[in-house]
Amino acid sequence: GSEIFIRYIIFIFESFVQKQFSESILLKDRNLVGGGLRIALFSPSDNPKIRLYTGIGTMWENELIDDTKLGKINSDIMRSTNYSTIIWQIDDRISSATTGYFQINPNHREDFRILIEGDIGFRITDQIRFSVRLNLRYDSQPPTRIAKHDLEITNGLSLSF
Repeated sequence: GSEIFIRYIIFIFESFVQKQFSESILLKDRNLVGGGLRIALFSPSDNPKIRLYTGIGTMWENELIDDTKLGKINSDIMRSTNYSTIIWQIDDRISSATTGYFQINPNHREDFRILIEGDIGFRITDQIRFSVRLNLRYDSQPPTRIAKHDLEITNGLSLSF
C-alpha cells in the first residue's frame, strides 16, 4: 500500500475580509473582518498531490437581513472561526478542494454555523477548465424565518489567458 508522511508543518498568520449578499437567505449585506493562525501540513515531495490546512481564528460579523414581514434586522457578532481544507491534485487534469468551517458565537455556544464548500475541476485544455461546486450551509439559529439548511450546486467554465 501507499503511505503518506507529513514532514513539513508551517504556521502562517492570516487575515481576511468578506463582503456578501444572498437573496435565498434574505441576506442584504454581510461584512466580515478576521484573522488567525493557519497550519499547513505537507508531504516530503516537492509537488505533493494532497495538501492539508487547518486554521483557528476570530472574526467580526455584521449582517443586515431584509425580511418582508419583520423588516430589517442588523446584527454585530464576534465569532470563533475554525476550518480544515484538503486540496487533492488527482492527476494532471482533475483537482478537488474541500473546506469545512465551524463558526461559533463564544457567548452563546448554541449559536453556530457549519459550512462545507467543495469543488472538483476538470481541465479540458490548457486554457479551459470545467468545475462543479457544492456549498452546504447549516445555521443552528438563523435569523427570522430562514431555513437552517441551505444547499447550492453550481457549475461553470473558466478561461485562462
